[in-house]
Amino acid sequence: MRAVMPDSRSEPAVILRTVVGWLLAGLGAIVLVQVLVALAPGDAIDTLPDPALRGQLAREWRLDDPMYLRVVLGTLHALSGAWGSSWTVRPGAPVWALVMGAMGSSMVVLLPAWFVAVGVGLLGRGRAAVALVSALPVVILSLGTIESVNALVWVGITSGWWSRPSFFALPAEGGLVRDLLMIGVLGIGSAAAGEVAARLGETDAALDQAGFVLATRARGGSVRGLLWRHRAVPLLEAAQAVFAPLTGGLVIVERLWGRPGLGDLLWRAVEARDVPVATGVIVVLASMTVLVGVTLDLCRRAWDPRLRILV
Repeated sequence: MRAVMPDSRSEPAVILRTVVGWLLAGLGAIVLVQVLVALAPGDAIDTLPDPALRGQLAREWRLDDPMYLRVVLGTLHALSGAWGSSWTVRPGAPVWALVMGAMGSSMVVLLPAWFVAVGVGLLGRGRAAVALVSALPVVILSLGTIESVNALVWVGITSGWWSRPSFFALPAEGGLVRDLLMIGVLGIGSAAAGEVAARLGETDAALDQAGFVLATRARGGSVRGLLWRHRAVPLLEAAQAVFAPLTGGLVIVERLWGRPGLGDLLWRAVEARDVPVATGVIVVLASMTVLVGVTLDLCRRAWDPRLRILV
């Protein structure tokens, strides 16, 4: 193979290939979920006591179809947005409305946690203290803190010392203290910040030995601007790499704190065998991951012309 410098005709093809690659990855995730749902033992109707009703719902939901047909139909429904109504999580409720409402709640935590992970990783690049952050101590400390604050506030409310403050939230509500702790746990305690710090630490170590850096230092010039310019692409790569794990972390933090969102909704849908709701959540999470991946890939390509070289 030989390297060919891109021209105006080849660059659109490379961008299209990048977009298609991410779309295929998202499609693969959707198909995989459909296969796992089809293989999972039991169905949503198994807990119903009426045999006639079970048979009727099995026909309506096509639960007796062969596995390959259920996977194909489920994938087509997922891609078309025809998610229908919830089976068991909230029977009869439109899945689209449930998922969109949960997404709005999750974005309040997910996006700030992503920026926190990237920001802390950038500031602490290569430092062992950031790279070795463990999720368990952070989760335990955060849970202990929120429970202590809630207990103290509740004692004050019941004793008549103060009225209910704005940050005191019931499980189904958003609350400032709880949301900030969730953002910290998801962005730092999940080791996402450590991943970014480790990647940028490796970049800095390589840049220190790069020829252009050594030559600039030998001439007595400043390398700060050069280093920051060359950190941009690794930073975008690290941000891209940690986004998908953070979406998965929503399931953990939202269940731990009893906060409604995509992670909590996915957990309840899987637990109750609600295939339409689980499908809708997976499609939204996969779409967000694809959108972030394509956007950051294009940003990297625009920043660094060397990435436009075709091999």
